[in-house]
Amino acid sequence: MRKPTPTADLYAWHRAALAGDEPEIHPGDPQCGWFELRLVRGGPLVGCRIFVEREIDPDTGELLCDERLVCEVGTRRITDFIDIDDQFSWLSRHPISEELYDYRRDRAAWAGWYEPSAPEANPRQKIDFGTIPAPTFERKA
Repeated sequence: MRKPTPTADLYAWHRAALAGDEPEIHPGDPQCGWFELRLVRGGPLVGCRIFVEREIDPDTGELLCDERLVCEVGTRRITDFIDIDDQFSWLSRHPISEELYDYRRDRAAWAGWYEPSAPEANPRQKIDFGTIPAPTFERKA
C-alpha cells in the first residue's frame, strides 16, 4: 500500500526556515511552504505557496496516484516541475507564515472586486505612490 507523505514531513523545511535555522537548499528539490515575492520591481508583495497535490482513498488512506508538487504564485498555478524548481531557488529566501499568505491572497481577491485601483489588485504593475489615496484614520471620542 502506498502511503501519502505525512504533512509534518512535507513542511519540515518551511518550519525550519521560519525558525531561522537556514535549512539547506538542493537544486531539483523544492520544498512545500508559503512565500512572498514581487512580480515586478516596485510592485506589491504577492503570496505564493508550494504544496503537494494528491488523491487519497478515503476508506483505506492509500494514494490513488503519484504525489506532485504544485506552485501557486498569486493566482497563477504552476505544475511543471522545472518551473517550480526555478521559483523555489528564489522563493526559499522569502518564507512567510501561512497566515500572512492567506492575508495576501484574500486581500488581493478583495481588492480585485472592491478596490480595482489598489496595488494588490494589479500585482504586475509598479506601485505609483502619487495615485494611491492616503490611509484615513478615525479618531474615537
